[in-house]
This record gives sequence, C-alpha cells and structure tokens, in this order.
Amino acid sequence: MEEQIKIMSNFIKRNLNIYRQDKIGLFFSLLGAFIGLIIYVFFLRNALISGIPQFINREAFLDLWMIGGLIAIVALTSSVAGFSQYVQDLQNDSLIDFEINGTLGNLAQIGYMITAFVESFLTTTIFTFICIIYIRLQVSIDLESTIILKIMGINIISCLFGVCFSSLFFRILKTTSSFASISAIVGTLSGFMSGSYILISSLPKTFATFINYWPGFGTASLYRQLLLKNLNNIGNNNIFNVIYNKYGVTQSLFGKNPSFDITTGYVFIISVLLGLFNLTFNYVFKDRK
Repeated sequence: MEEQIKIMSNFIKRNLNIYRQDKIGLFFSLLGAFIGLIIYVFFLRNALISGIPQFINREAFLDLWMIGGLIAIVALTSSVAGFSQYVQDLQNDSLIDFEINGTLGNLAQIGYMITAFVESFLTTTIFTFICIIYIRLQVSIDLESTIILKIMGINIISCLFGVCFSSLFFRILKTTSSFASISAIVGTLSGFMSGSYILISSLPKTFATFINYWPGFGTASLYRQLLLKNLNNIGNNNIFNVIYNKYGVTQSLFGKNPSFDITTGYVFIISVLLGLFNLTFNYVFKDRK
C-alpha cells in the first residue's frame, strides 16, 4: 500500500512538473481564462448594460453577475484542459508503460484526475483574484474575507465537478486533435449552461428546467449570490426578485429559490457520484479487457 501511494505521488508530481515546465502552455491556459473577462469588459459590457431595465446599481449588478458566471466557466474549462497530459500520454503509449512498468494499474486514472483538479484549482484561483481586483477598481466594493473564503470553497466544488464530469468522456479520446475539438465544444457550451451567454428566463421551459439541474449552473448561481451579497439595494423588493430570477442568481431547484447550502450540497453530491461512477466503470472495463 505504501509503495503504491509513493508511486502515485511520484506520478502526480511528474504530471505537475510537465505542466509547470511548459511555460507557453501555462501562459495560454491562463490567457484562455482571461479572454472571457477581456471580451466582456471591452466589447460586451456597454451593450449588455443598455439592455437591462433601469434600477439602482444596475452597472454594478451586471459586473458582479457576469463575473460569477465567468468564474464558473473557467472552473469547468480549466478542468478539461487538465486532461491534456492524459491524452498526450495515451497517444504516445506512455500510459501503457505507466500501468505495466510503474505498477499503477487502474490507479493511473485517479492520478490524472488529481492532476487535473490541482491545475484547474490553480487557474480558477488566479482568475478569481484577478476578478476581485476588477471588482475593487470598477465596482468599488471590497469583498469581506468570509465571502472570499466561501468563493474559494465553491472553487473547490466547481473544479471537483469539472474534473469528474470531464473524466467521463475523455476515455474515448485517442488524439490531441480530438481533445482540442472537445475542449472547444465544452468551452462554448459551458457559457450557455451557466446562464452567462443567454438569460435563463428567455429559454424554453423544458430547457430552462434542464439547466436548473445542471451543476455548472448551480455553481454560477452560488458565485452570483456571494458576489451580490453587498449589493442588495437595487430598488424595491419586487424588482429585486424579478431581476434575480431573470438573471439566474437564484434557482428553482428543489422548490423556489433554494438556500445556498442546499445548492452547494447538490453540486457536491453530483460531483462525487460522477467520480465514483467513472472510477467504477474504469475498474470494470479494465477487468473485462
């Protein structure tokens, strides 16, 4: 057991060292996270503001709402990017060598998942602090330390979901070109599924219901609730409820506008179930091969 733990530890260190030493790849992975924020600030912000009804602090509301969605998007897309080393090892037949000569066996899958989680959490955390700086400069709000800590906790859950979800379909990829295609698709869909590129209130009822049960939308809602906690004064209570429901700050999951804790627990449970399913399937598949 101790020997397997040591081998696993060395395997994860090897993956992280490759990630750290690839300066260009590291730069572009971080740049990819910032592109959404850059596009919003310089190209979309003014157009989106003009489309929002008049109410107090509407510009600040839009900034915080969008940033909450962007962090959720980065958590998922960076989790996908974390599996790039797995695809490279698979294409170069290095994975077979690790499983046979390194006595990793089925544990290799866990090693790649841990690696992807660490890389995803690092990228998401860096992006989060960039967003906090933007909030301080643009919105003139200093987030409380307790809120920042809660955001970091949601980052962990978001990255956990992203890794467990990504690991389900990456077993079918064989080449880096197919990996790039899947990454592009996930990057595009994650924006829609988090309710950032299109308002959930404008979607057909069936699709809106589906998104409400999508954990990625749940994490976006959690980020938005935390960021908007200091911005309760947007007008009367009626406007407050309509705007929050329309823009996906609150959810209709498990009843109308469930509590923060219920949504957090739901996303965490779904993530764990996805991870267990993936690992169980991996063991069964290997045994029958």
